[in-house]
Amino acid sequence: IEDGILRPILTPRQKRISLIRRRIAKAGMNECISYSFIDKKSAEIFFREGSLSILANPISSEMSHMRPSLIPGLCQAAKRNQSRSYNDLKIFEVGEVFYGNQPGQQKTHASGIFVGDYYPKSSYPSQRNVDVFDCKRIVEFALLEMGIIIEKTTLLRSKVPSYYHPGRSAAMLLGPNKLLAFFGELNPR
Repeated sequence: IEDGILRPILTPRQKRISLIRRRIAKAGMNECISYSFIDKKSAEIFFREGSLSILANPISSEMSHMRPSLIPGLCQAAKRNQSRSYNDLKIFEVGEVFYGNQPGQQKTHASGIFVGDYYPKSSYPSQRNVDVFDCKRIVEFALLEMGIIIEKTTLLRSKVPSYYHPGRSAAMLLGPNKLLAFFGELNPR
């Protein structure tokens, strides 16, 4: 209790997660929260490492696996919004992804998607299509706010997962091996 106000005690990890949420929202994106369960096809498409986590007693056939990526949930949210004629979206999520079915086999990721046209926050909006450089700008902004010097990062096109569009995506690394982020267009397949 501080000054008569009860304040939660956050761990350093919780503080970093809260900071990254605020920084991405500050960059103009809206936060979204999706289910940790996805369908088998999406789990197989967005799977990268470890083993798929299959639920023993799923809620439904569309929610039979633990998510290996946040992107399927964001795509579903975009699809629902587009069916309601809201076609221009900038949404993100910070949450757990799973690469095994044992305790501790999860990581906290931050992911976001742009859909439709890009409208910058300004009094005089100019409309244009979203492109890969919008994604790169958000990634760089979030990393800068976390204290990572962008000039020390490397962009590689060869280390991107197959669900990204070849030639329109990249991996951002710090040093030779420390993966920081992926960004780019999703593969049209």
